[in-house]
Amino acid sequence: METNKVKSKRNRKSRPRFNLELQSGKSKRAPHLIFLIYRYKKDAPRLKYSISEFVPKVNFDQKMQRVIAGTRLAELDADRINTKLRGLYDEAKRIAAENPSIDNKEFKLQLDYFIGDKKRPKTKADYSLLEYFRLFINRSTNHERTIQKYETTFNQIQEFENERIDGPILFDQINAELAEQLANFLYRTRELSQNSASRSIQVLKQVVKDAHENGYHSNTMYQSRKFGIRRIKTSKHFLEVEELEKLASTRLSKESYQRTRDLWLIGAYTGLRISDLHRLDYDKHFSSIDGIDVIDLNTFKGRTTKEDTRVVIPVLPQLQSILKRLNYNIPKSYSDQRMNDYIKDVLKLAEIDRTVETKKSKAGKIEIDLKPIYSQITNHSARYTFVNIMLNDFNIPAIELVKITG
Repeated sequence: METNKVKSKRNRKSRPRFNLELQSGKSKRAPHLIFLIYRYKKDAPRLKYSISEFVPKVNFDQKMQRVIAGTRLAELDADRINTKLRGLYDEAKRIAAENPSIDNKEFKLQLDYFIGDKKRPKTKADYSLLEYFRLFINRSTNHERTIQKYETTFNQIQEFENERIDGPILFDQINAELAEQLANFLYRTRELSQNSASRSIQVLKQVVKDAHENGYHSNTMYQSRKFGIRRIKTSKHFLEVEELEKLASTRLSKESYQRTRDLWLIGAYTGLRISDLHRLDYDKHFSSIDGIDVIDLNTFKGRTTKEDTRVVIPVLPQLQSILKRLNYNIPKSYSDQRMNDYIKDVLKLAEIDRTVETKKSKAGKIEIDLKPIYSQITNHSARYTFVNIMLNDFNIPAIELVKITG
């Protein structure tokens, strides 16, 4: 009978235990360090792990494996330590069950992570949306204008996240409903147009897709057709050939207006984006191919990885006339915002004021109105103007125009 009892004890599965490290000469009321003791696998040294808590012997119930409040141990401290003991007990069993071959050193490290003595290394699955978004921006090799768009969307999502009560946005929470909530937030707080909100959602989708491809999550809800905001057609305004001639012949007293007018006209006769106009140089980019004067340069819209960025644009007679008047010195531009403001003033002075219908989205709602053309012209309108005159006045086929404009 006695033999069976011993055998039964030996076969019993080992469990974590807590012991006090008693030191000779110390009284029962002196504090002693608590250790977790666990022989979690056969033929291996037992685990002895300090839990960094001290209690007097009189306040520790060895049989019940818990501390007891008393005159030398406040009830709040006793409750805190008991909570820690229960947590360590469960965690130790979990570690042993999930990692049966783990050694003592790694076991102690996992317990350090659990109680917070050491910070657990972040895994891919631990990253929130914004944490990954920051990595995405930092390693991007795109043009600085594209990086700025990323930063804008990052800030928008950060504001959206701060308003939520659910904490950081995790990848498994991202779906069409969240995208719609973000769009409504942008309408309400920033009064964004529907197209601007759509661009922000597209950037979000790009980041989530990149994280998925790099193994940071397995959520594929971003692939749904419902994940996104439909873009709408808004008014795109441009000047006619007669208006360009009127603008070119208008006398302007301010040097800032002259520079803005001349650079805008160069844009209207080349179709170049404002970013390319900023760096256009006569000596570098103007040449002759088969006896035809052309502008030959590499252009891109926020991308450095595009295989073919070269565009060749014929120099129109109107552009040749402007360049000759400027002695082939292309004016330096102001900031985009100042240029946008100045060109409206210049067109108003030139009395280019025909009425146009405007259609735009504000805070997600469509607004239709009638406005004078000068109030609707921006830097980018020069590019629309070039497309219009190429198609309708010079009869350039659309497929060729795509090559010219890049």
